[in-house]
Amino acid sequence: MMSAHPNLKVFPDPAESEWEETKIGDLTFLEGIASAASDAGFDWLSYRPKTCDGGLSGTCELGPPCEEDQMVVKKICSSGGIGVKTVKMTNRAGLYCYLNGNPQKPRRGHPDPRGHSFHQEFVETLCSFGEFRVCIQRDTSEEAMDGLNLPGRITSITRTKPLSMDGHRGFAGSSNPKPFDRREFEDITKDAGQQEQKCKELRKFALLIYILILERSRYVPELSSVSVGVRLDVGLSALSIDGKFFINEITRCYNASSYGTGYCIEVNRDWADALAWIATVVFGQEDEGHGTRKTSRKRRREDDSSLD
Repeated sequence: MMSAHPNLKVFPDPAESEWEETKIGDLTFLEGIASAASDAGFDWLSYRPKTCDGGLSGTCELGPPCEEDQMVVKKICSSGGIGVKTVKMTNRAGLYCYLNGNPQKPRRGHPDPRGHSFHQEFVETLCSFGEFRVCIQRDTSEEAMDGLNLPGRITSITRTKPLSMDGHRGFAGSSNPKPFDRREFEDITKDAGQQEQKCKELRKFALLIYILILERSRYVPELSSVSVGVRLDVGLSALSIDGKFFINEITRCYNASSYGTGYCIEVNRDWADALAWIATVVFGQEDEGHGTRKTSRKRRREDDSSLD
């Protein structure tokens, strides 16, 4: 289809679909962002829960297990909260990474990425506080396309929490979520000024991460759909005003309206409106000609208020 219509892009393509399903590529990319931020002295961008791919690269990244500590184990090829377990660090079922540099029983060939799990440091706030689902669309206004404005626009922010605290967890979006505002941080601080500052910090963090992902997508086809938009699932390292935001997962634009067992008409309508507009402006403008592109941008600015 795309070979017959060079100006047509279809998502997901097979490479990105497999990359997203196995998760390891996204996890490695997020680790790289946090590491580079730490090296550059950007402390507010540097937090990332310790994560190990479960054996694809050898030695365990979480270090020696401690009986008292917990970790989260998730099957490589799974969706949402399916296949997620919170277990003791000593429970290594389904993991093939080496402990203390000592290989486990040899396996034939390289570990199959579809046949095991990855594991991650347990972050208590993901259970007690939840995470923010930040939907970001590509900004196709003239100013953004010319580099004068940020390339992304936040269409919605929704906080979700686990359905239960047991091993197998699912996430649900509220059927009637409140508009995002400073009160989402009431569990952290009662100071209205600090709550508002945390809201601004979340928006700034999400948009900056989007810029980094968008830049990387120019060279990594497995991230190509972020040129349309993305949903960033953002966690908080600690339930305090000093807690740092981090990306728990990158959700592609074509799955961004999925919230586990929940469904939200308001959020999905805003996201559908955003994607419909981008589909006609970004990928249709070359066929329509330069003059139509300018007209579309003018109309885009007039319609901006509908997506705020």
